[in-house]
Amino acid sequence: MKILHFANTFAPAGGIETYVMKLIPLLAERGHENVVIYRQTHPRTPTSNGYPVFHVPRTTDWDADRAVVMRVIEQQQPDVLYMHDVYDAMLVQRLATILPTVGYIHIFYPVCPGMGKLFHRGDTACERAFGLGCIPNIYLRQCATARDPRSVWHIYRRTRQYLAGYHQLPKVVVASHYMKTLMRQNDIAEEKLSVLPPHFITPEDTSVSHLGGDGHTILFVGRLEYEKGIPYLLQTMSLLPEHVRLIITGDGSCQQEYEKLASRLGLDDRVQFLGWVSEARLQNLYRQATVSVVPSIMPEPFGKVGVEAMANGCPVVAFDVGGISDWLQDGFNGFLVPPLDVEYFANRLLDLLNDPELAKRLGANGKKFVTETYTVEAHLAQFETILNSVRQPRKPHAR
Repeated sequence: MKILHFANTFAPAGGIETYVMKLIPLLAERGHENVVIYRQTHPRTPTSNGYPVFHVPRTTDWDADRAVVMRVIEQQQPDVLYMHDVYDAMLVQRLATILPTVGYIHIFYPVCPGMGKLFHRGDTACERAFGLGCIPNIYLRQCATARDPRSVWHIYRRTRQYLAGYHQLPKVVVASHYMKTLMRQNDIAEEKLSVLPPHFITPEDTSVSHLGGDGHTILFVGRLEYEKGIPYLLQTMSLLPEHVRLIITGDGSCQQEYEKLASRLGLDDRVQFLGWVSEARLQNLYRQATVSVVPSIMPEPFGKVGVEAMANGCPVVAFDVGGISDWLQDGFNGFLVPPLDVEYFANRLLDLLNDPELAKRLGANGKKFVTETYTVEAHLAQFETILNSVRQPRKPHAR
């Protein structure tokens, strides 16, 4: 099968992008041909891939953009199109009429004008379906940054176009049962939906045993953005004993702000910001940490960093938001915490930091669970089943 992967970014820049880059070589091993179109440049976009990669930047001339994409399709003649977060509603709708298409909705842009399902006033999750009621909430509960009525109407209309585009697809893939429920809430038919977590465990991921570190190290991995809940994590740290330290890996627009907050809380000597780190170093950090944390306040579509931690035998403590409960079972492989409850979060961390045997047992449970649940073979088999469900006999593609 020849698969055209269409992505916004093609670089190991985040969970979605890393997943796509790991998936393609495994598909090639199973005899599939792969082609990639991506829209946005990134410093870590690879220059050599072993398969065709096309950069088609989004411009203000939609007809020109479409013409470039169509030339790639006509040249490559793919059997099926697999879209990963394509932020172009017109293109989603147009391509769906040309190729058998599967759309993977990794985040919330087709169902939320603010793209986060999060009310910034109060830091609480939005549980409503997309609709006209979103407009007053943008002002009253600050679920989007837009304020000018023209901008508000623009993002509302754009979301409506995205959702309409995905309604046209024969198959829509989501990362968790939370996301499936959200799509059903927005009237995407049950029979169109498949749950396929954007993560799988390879033998290399579990080849080294968890070391447990020094018994007082907490690890955060993720983007340093508002929705990831770093202020709540730093507040939690201020409740923990002084010998406990926190390592924060990842980069983002809020890094300087969070460094200043850590300083104001008197945590300069206890919190270390490492920035973006290589995968090899990250694996080492997972294995040395006593516990990994996922303090997201935005509903996580899946939360793959927690699964990565457990693959390395590291227990996880996380706010119970979005799809996290698909893989985090309270008291079995870590702890689920009521959103925003920093005192409860601190107490669960202390349970693990003060009891090495508990941390070891929950870490071992987590490793066993994810290595049995998120296997490469099971992932690829389901992926192929999804694509075959929409695939049609090959025919020339019209301009």
